[in-house]
Amino acid sequence: MSYNAAAQGIELRGLEFDLEGELDLHGFLGLSDEVRPGYSDIRVTCRVDSDAPAEKIDELCAHAQRTSPVLDILRNPVNVTITRA
Repeated sequence: MSYNAAAQGIELRGLEFDLEGELDLHGFLGLSDEVRPGYSDIRVTCRVDSDAPAEKIDELCAHAQRTSPVLDILRNPVNVTITRA
């Protein structure tokens, strides 16, 4: 998001993200094959410290959500190949 802010000429003094999620440990620990090991819900709270108007910050947040590669792989399946070295 800081790169997006810089590209839009928005100066940031601070940027913080808090993440919370729901995870069933039965799947994560392999105690049940009927429960997936991943998160069922993720919540993100973003704190932006800037003198920019709130409307500009809202637009920045929306733009960052549309263009974030990390958010994209969370929302859309991605092929993953794992090789043991």
